[in-house]
Amino acid sequence: MIARPRTDRNFFSCRPAHTVACLLSLLPFFVADVTAQAGPEQQKAGGTPQAETVSATAVASIDLSSMGYAVPSAAERLSGEASISLDYLDAHHLLLTFDRKKLIKRLPECPPSHADRQVHAMVIAVPGGAVVKEADWYLHDSRRYAWRLGDGRVLLRRLNKLYEVNSNLEEKLIFDSPQELLWVSVTTDGKQIIVETGTPAPAVIGTKAGDVKNDKAKERVKISFIDVKTSAVQRSIDVRGMTKLEATSSGFADVRKQASNWLVEFGNTNITRVKARRVPNLLYSSNNTLLVGRCSVSRDGYNVSAFTVAGTLL
Repeated sequence: MIARPRTDRNFFSCRPAHTVACLLSLLPFFVADVTAQAGPEQQKAGGTPQAETVSATAVASIDLSSMGYAVPSAAERLSGEASISLDYLDAHHLLLTFDRKKLIKRLPECPPSHADRQVHAMVIAVPGGAVVKEADWYLHDSRRYAWRLGDGRVLLRRLNKLYEVNSNLEEKLIFDSPQELLWVSVTTDGKQIIVETGTPAPAVIGTKAGDVKNDKAKERVKISFIDVKTSAVQRSIDVRGMTKLEATSSGFADVRKQASNWLVEFGNTNITRVKARRVPNLLYSSNNTLLVGRCSVSRDGYNVSAFTVAGTLL
């Protein structure tokens, strides 16, 4: 059995519908070293249990409440909506975006099917906390809208259009999809954008009169890898069903059920075996490193371990 690992904004939660940026729900915001912990439920593939704990030390603290940010309610955090993002633009600036939950003037050309909203974007200097630049983004749905590209840039999605946004919050259209963007992600080095597009498979007429079936699982989906600099499609793959692919420029990881364990693989390399109550979450922390998160079976809480894509425990 191969299970698709959860590699989206739900990484830090044991709950299936948690929203992005859980760290922001604990104010004041802190910038800290990474905390990693490996316990009895984590083994190097083919090896013995290892355990190591690294404590985190906050190096800066910024009070976001003075900037108009409010901690999301429990209902909002569990809604599955992407309403917060936090990314480093460079070593001295953060990009914070959040939904102020204010009334907006709806664009007259937007149909009733749109879930229009306005997200506030702020460039914040660290460690001082001064707001350098700010803007409002008009969005048309509640899905994820921002990804880090590196070199002071982020990717912004408005419905089926993708924009490159610089540190001055200036926008440049780089991709306009004629089909619905079912999924968007960015490789960890910021060089490629991964998009999934597709249309439902044609309805199949059953043997009985009026028996019409439309199998969502058999929807034809195209996965395209787009070069960030040129906006050219470098390669594409046709698959059945949305994959929600997250990857590095060199490949992607999968999770396979193996007896009572979960086996994490990157290409043909076994990364680790873990015990978890559900499919482990994967996050690429760099082009060559991978975080494996899971809800512990032996204790309360959430465990995160760091590996190279070659399988070395960090």
